[in-house]
Amino acid sequence: MNTCIGLITGATGCDGRLTVSPQNIAVLYGTDATMTCSTNLSRNLMWRTQYNKSEIFKTVYTGTQLAKEFSSHYRVSSNNEGAVNLVTRADEVSARTYRCEEPNHGIAASAELIVLGKSLLFL
Repeated sequence: MNTCIGLITGATGCDGRLTVSPQNIAVLYGTDATMTCSTNLSRNLMWRTQYNKSEIFKTVYTGTQLAKEFSSHYRVSSNNEGAVNLVTRADEVSARTYRCEEPNHGIAASAELIVLGKSLLFL
């Protein structure tokens, strides 16, 4: 029985994993926020998002393209080394949970994007 936890099992054993997992970040309102994720395999990573715990995760990036409902708010940067980074403009819509997934292997890591802004109070 294989005991590879959080890794992708291949023909040679535990040889696949997320080499960079998304981290909780706090950014200023109106700036770009980048959620990073990488794998040591050549597969395309997926990105999903969840606004609150009562919602199911929705797919933002399928591994090949942005989902239509998110395409105006997000973009993806990737490279040949397995990195697939999700980039968004920090605002009320983007403050949520994001999950990077290795398709078909059950490997995933989540992080929160916190958006900091100004609030004016007039007395």
